[in-house]
Amino acid sequence: MHTWPKSRANRVKPCNSFPVRSECNGLTRLAQGFCHACSLGGNWPNTLVLSLVDDLTWATCTEGTLSGQACQKPEQREACKSAGGTCSTDVDGFYVQMVICTVFGLFWFRFFRKRISALQDLPESAWRIRAK
Repeated sequence: MHTWPKSRANRVKPCNSFPVRSECNGLTRLAQGFCHACSLGGNWPNTLVLSLVDDLTWATCTEGTLSGQACQKPEQREACKSAGGTCSTDVDGFYVQMVICTVFGLFWFRFFRKRISALQDLPESAWRIRAK
């Protein structure tokens, strides 16, 4: 069980410290699900981008009977290895991806700079939720 720091322990109690009540279980489970979804929301772009590194890597089979052939997919790597060759990386996909992401980031910043500045200039009261 998670232990809360002393400063928070008096104000907030985890749901499992309450008697079993439907509103506690439902709301807490909803909040926990939301937190997990938010956490995923920040991480899925990294996972997606890093999964593309292999697709952006160019490799060639050196030596062996398949010398000069592409060696990017796992089947091609195995074929190269079984033919007595080794896969040599010509262009690492990480660097290709960094160039693509940097160019994208520069364009994104150029087009959204005014909106970002406008958001930063808003007073703190503009970010508060008003109850109706």
